[in-house]
Amino acid sequence: MAEHLADESVDLCVSSIPFGALFMYSGKAEDIGNNADGVDMRANQFGLHMRFFIEQLRRVLKPGRNACIHIQQLLRYVNQHGYMGRRDFRGAVVDLFAAGGLEWVGEVVIPKNPQVIAQRLSLHSLMFVTAKTNATKLAPAVNDYVMIFQKPGDCEPPVRAMRCAEKNPGGWVSSEEWIKWAHGVWDDIQETDVLDGWKSAREKDEEKHVCLASGSLVLTRNGYVPIETVESGDMVLTHMGRWRRVLEKRHMGFKPVVQVEAQGVAELKCTSDHRFWTRNCAGRGGKGRAAGSMNPSGHRRRARSAQPEWMEAHQTLGSYVNLPLPPVEDSPLTADDWWIIGRWLGDGHLDSRERAHISCSHAEAEGLLTRLGKRAGSVAKRETATQIALKDRQGQHSTQFTAMLKRCGRGAAGKRLPVEALSLEPVKAESLLAGYLSADGHYVAKHKRWTASSVSRALLLGMAMVAQRARGVAASVYAGRPAGSTAIQGRTVNTRQDWILGIPPRNVSAMMLNDGAWKKVRKIEATGEAEVWDLQVEGDESFVAEGCVVHNCPLQLEVIRRCVKLYTSPGETVLDPFMGIGSTAYVAIEQGRNAVGFELKESYHALALRNLEKQQREMEDAAVSDLFSLPVLGTLDIDNHRMVEGSLP
Repeated sequence: MAEHLADESVDLCVSSIPFGALFMYSGKAEDIGNNADGVDMRANQFGLHMRFFIEQLRRVLKPGRNACIHIQQLLRYVNQHGYMGRRDFRGAVVDLFAAGGLEWVGEVVIPKNPQVIAQRLSLHSLMFVTAKTNATKLAPAVNDYVMIFQKPGDCEPPVRAMRCAEKNPGGWVSSEEWIKWAHGVWDDIQETDVLDGWKSAREKDEEKHVCLASGSLVLTRNGYVPIETVESGDMVLTHMGRWRRVLEKRHMGFKPVVQVEAQGVAELKCTSDHRFWTRNCAGRGGKGRAAGSMNPSGHRRRARSAQPEWMEAHQTLGSYVNLPLPPVEDSPLTADDWWIIGRWLGDGHLDSRERAHISCSHAEAEGLLTRLGKRAGSVAKRETATQIALKDRQGQHSTQFTAMLKRCGRGAAGKRLPVEALSLEPVKAESLLAGYLSADGHYVAKHKRWTASSVSRALLLGMAMVAQRARGVAASVYAGRPAGSTAIQGRTVNTRQDWILGIPPRNVSAMMLNDGAWKKVRKIEATGEAEVWDLQVEGDESFVAEGCVVHNCPLQLEVIRRCVKLYTSPGETVLDPFMGIGSTAYVAIEQGRNAVGFELKESYHALALRNLEKQQREMEDAAVSDLFSLPVLGTLDIDNHRMVEGSLP
C-alpha cells in the first residue's frame, strides 16, 4: 500500500482487520496476525504493526472520508491474561486509530448467535449449567462490530446518498433504508451471505490458530513425539499418506480445549475449532447425535459413501476420523529380525554401554534362545529373570540391527516405532507385531482379541498402525491404570499412567478403505484450558496426531454493501487492505465504484481473481456492460505486495 497508492487517492476503506493474534492467514512475517498481542494489545507487537498500517491508511484516505473496520470482541484466558472473561479489542482499536489520526465517529453492532458460540468455544459464561450453579458467571456473547473512523477535514465533493425527489433525485439510499440502518444494531445480517469458495481457499492452507494441547503426540519419521518437541524441518505424515516438512511450530499460549474420543485416538485434546479429516455419516454441526438410532452398519454405509471433508472438532461427533498409513519402504532386515525387535520393544533395554538385552522368565528362556537363533548372545541368570544379550549375525553389537533398536527409544516410557517400522510390508509388519505381543500381549479367548499394556502411549499408537498394516483392523488405544503409587515386595514405588492396546479379530465400528482406517468419534468433552501449539506443514497442511489426521468466515456482503452505499458516490474508489477473497471489491464493482485491494495469501488472491472474473461474466450476461466497463484485473506479485484492481470509467 505504501508503494502503490498515492496520497489522498481513496474515498472509502472497508476491511476486516486481523483480530489480534487470534488468526494467522499466512506464514509471512508481514502478516499482522503473526504478531503477538500480549496482555496490552496497544503496546505489543500487534499494536506496533497496526500503527504502521494506520499511518498508511490515513495517508491514502481523502480528507473527510471514512474507514469502516470490521472487528470482533475477544476473550481472556486465565493462563494468558490472568482471568477468564472478555477482552476489549474494540477499545484497543479505537485507541490505535486515534493515535494514527483517524477519529472514531460511530459503530454498528452485528449480533452473534450465543448458542453457536457456546457450542464452538465451550464458554461456561453462556451455558445453562452456569446459570444453575452460579449465574453471576454468566455474560452475553461477544459480538462483531463495524467501527467507523474518519480522517479530519471536509469531504469534497460531498456524498449525496439520500434519495429525494425534489432536492436529490439521483440519490441511491432511501429514507426507509437509513431509518433501518441508523439503529446501529444490524440484526438482519445473514452469516452465510458471503462469496462462494472461501472454505475451499482456507482449507488448502492451514490458517486458523487451531491448536493441539501440550503432550499431544504427532507422528514424525522418528515416531510419535510430543507436539512441543517437533521442530521446523521434521517430517510428518499428512492426510494424503505422505511425509511432508514442518515449516513452523508456534506456541499459542493457553486456550480452552476439548477432548475428542474415538477408537484408537488415545489422548487428543485440541481447541474446538481444530479441523479433522472426516467422513460424515449424519450431516454437519454435530448431527451425529441424531443418527444414534442407526445401527453400526448404517453408519458405516453412509460414511463410506460420503466424501472426506475437513470438520471442526466440535462438529465431528458420530463422524469418522482418518488414520492413513505411510507408503511401504523396503527394509534390509528380515522378518525374523523384526520379530526380535518387537520382542525387545516389550521386554528389552539398552545397558550403559548401548548394548541390547532382552529379559524373560527363567521358564521361557530356553524357548526364547531358540527363537533368537544367531541373534542370541551371552546369557545371564538373575534373581528374578534371565537376561539375553542381542548381537548381529557376525557377533557384533552395533551394526544395522542394533542401530534399529536404538532408533526405537530408551526406557519403558521412551520407546516408540520409527518410520522403518511403520512402513513395513504386511508380512514383516506381522512379524514385528507378533514379537511384541509375545512380550506384552495377552490373548482374551472369550473375545478373540489381543491386548497389551505399556507406559508408552507413543509405542502403542505405533503398534496400532502396525496392526492396521498387518491384519487390516483398527486397533484401540486407551488409558488404563492411572499414575500413582503401589507396593512391590514391601517397597512403595511410583507408577506411570498405563495405556492399553486392543486388537480385535475384525472391524465392528471402524472401516478400512483405500485411504486408511476410519474410526468413529464417540465423545467430545470440554476439559478446561491447556497450553497449545500449532504446526504449519508444507503442501498438505495436515498431520497425524494421537492416531488420526488433524488439520474465518469473510465479512458478509450486505455489511459491505451498506457501507459502500452510505459513504461513497458512484465512480469513487473503495480500498480493502486485507482483501481476502475479494468481497469488498466484488460489492464495490456491483455498486458502480472502483476497487483496489491487497492480499498476502496466495490462495485467497487466486480466489479473489476468480470471484471478480465470475462477476464480470454475470455482468455480461445481465447486459449491463453499457453501464459499467468490465473490471480490469491487475496482477499480483505476492512478495512485493502488489494489488488487485477493479475499475469503472
